[in-house]
Amino acid sequence: MRLMRAVYGNAANGWLRQARYKPEMALNKELIEILACPKCKGALSLRPDESAFDCPVCQLAYKVLDDIPNFIVEEAEPMPQIQKEVRG
Repeated sequence: MRLMRAVYGNAANGWLRQARYKPEMALNKELIEILACPKCKGALSLRPDESAFDCPVCQLAYKVLDDIPNFIVEEAEPMPQIQKEVRG
């Protein structure tokens, strides 16, 4: 650290803090399991990248911005539809 401070000055402190910071979802796993869709009251699933909660019944996605889920129904976005090919 002394070498970094000597070469980069006080800017090295910011780099070290960023290297140690691991972003985690503010909600714990137990809370995520009991969350329900505000529209249909059905179960929600959190996307693997933790960017949104998906409701398979309503086909709505509730975005997560800055680790805060937005459960306002009017601001939810439609889930992308998976196109199925019908082969005959």
